[in-house]
Parts: sequence; C-alpha cells; structure tokens
Amino acid sequence: MTLPADDGFLACTKGQSRLRHIPYTSEGVGLSRQGRSGKLAQVTISTSDRLVMLWRGLTLRCPRCQSGGLFRRWTEMVEICPRCELEFEREEGYWLGAIVINTLVTTTIFAALMTIAVVLTWPDIPAVPLLAIGLPLGIAFPYAFYPISKTLWVAVDLSALHPLRPWRRRKRE
Repeated sequence: MTLPADDGFLACTKGQSRLRHIPYTSEGVGLSRQGRSGKLAQVTISTSDRLVMLWRGLTLRCPRCQSGGLFRRWTEMVEICPRCELEFEREEGYWLGAIVINTLVTTTIFAALMTIAVVLTWPDIPAVPLLAIGLPLGIAFPYAFYPISKTLWVAVDLSALHPLRPWRRRKRE
C-alpha cells in the first residue's frame, strides 16, 4: 500500500512527521510509504508536532486536521470529524480522560486562586466573600471548560498515548 503524495496532504517519510500535512487514508496515520522491504515504516511524532496537536485541542479543533465545527451544542460533540472522519469516541469510557483533565484543571485553578487570595489577605482572611466568589466559579468553570477538555483529550490521546494506532473511519452506508 502506498499513500498518495499529492492529495493536499503530504505523506510522511520514515522518522518524520509533517503534522500540518498528515495524510488521512482509510488505513490511517502512522504509516509511510513502502520501502524496499515492502513493509510500511512507522512515523514518530516530534515534540513540536505534539504541541501543535495540543494547541488544536485547546482551540476546539480536530487535532488531526484542524477542522472546526466539532460540537452540535456546548457539551455535545459530533461522533466523527466532518473533514477527516476521525472517530472520536473509539471505545466505551473513552471520555474518562477528558473528565480527568477537566477535574485537574478546575482543581488546580481553584486551589491557585484561593491560595493567592489567602496570601494577599493574610492575617484577616475574608472567608465568606472568598467562598461567595469561589464556589460559583468552582461550579461554572468545569461546565465552561468541558468542550475544551474533550478536544484536548483527543489531542493527548493522539499525540502521546496512541500516536501510531491506525485511525478509524466511519463506514459509509
């Protein structure tokens, strides 16, 4: 199998990843042209490519093709990417990573803000105003950050956890 070279997305060569031009074929990313041995070489993803994928996740875009429009509503993500047909929920429980990211970011921000507030107001800490401000923020932030945590989790999964796993395309009916 040979990946197309001129379909708008350049094929990767052994040992390189051209993230901005990753080919997406039915077989998947992480494959490069056939060598003399007839085997497909796997592609390594560089640190800068991983950062680009994470940035795409933070900006609510597909980490693979940079397509937008991944959400029907604020918390309802489409099943597949409208451009590259990347299937987002690959297995049951896939979004647990997004929930973990959301919880970690929320807890870190909440703890940092409370620590700063306590340090700035020491020794007379205004507990009631801090809770009156912090509690609604602690409840609203996870909801506001949820879509970002989902696309960020897809980016983390594709850049670090399963970078060479074949991509799945939805079967057309």
